[in-house]
Amino acid sequence: LLDDGTEVWVNAGSRLRYPVVFRGEQRKVMFSGEAFFEVKKDSRPFIVSMDAGDVRVLGTSFGIRAYP
Repeated sequence: LLDDGTEVWVNAGSRLRYPVVFRGEQRKVMFSGEAFFEVKKDSRPFIVSMDAGDVRVLGTSFGIRAYP
């Protein structure tokens, strides 16, 4: 459970880096591996940054597979 209420289920061997508190105009996390995100709706974009690129949403549910 992240500061903004977003829930993340992370698979074994995955890495998720995130701030304790989201500050500023965006909510950004760094990710590699496999996870399911249930992003809380907010006017600030939620960004999942990976080696292959970024995913930017405002509030939705989705899965990511981004192994190095």
